Amino acid sequence: MLRHKFKRWREERRELQGLKQGVESVQKKYAPLLESAEGDYKEVVVGEYIDELNEYAPELQYRQSPNLIRKARRVGILIGQEDENWIELPVNPFSNRRYKSLSELGEVRLRNLILKHHRETVEWWFKVIGGLTGLIGTLIGLVAVWKRL
Repeated sequence: MLRHKFKRWREERRELQGLKQGVESVQKKYAPLLESAEGDYKEVVVGEYIDELNEYAPELQYRQSPNLIRKARRVGILIGQEDENWIELPVNPFSNRRYKSLSELGEVRLRNLILKHHRETVEWWFKVIGGLTGLIGTLIGLVAVWKRL
């Protein structure tokens, strides 16, 4: 069972990395063209760039959202479904079915909330460990004084 989950996770991760590499290759391909293009040619280049990017970006966003949402739920952050953090994307260009995915703004906000929660957790542990260290030091001091008497 665990082996199957790990295998599935590894395959999903490989596919996600492939999508990220696809986006990066499109960006590298069009970066010099976008910088040098002017006038009507620039509009054509931007259109082609967006078309090629749309082959990877929606699928990448669709796959990243559930992982981020899972992390948020694991730390106890509730996510509302009806606000500007969500966008509706088509399942594929030829169907009317749509799915909800986090928008870029929603992803940034959710990542910030998760980071804030982790920081608060680490701060809490530092306070607890600091308090325990002080308590242990005090006990050692009391034992040392008690043995001298």
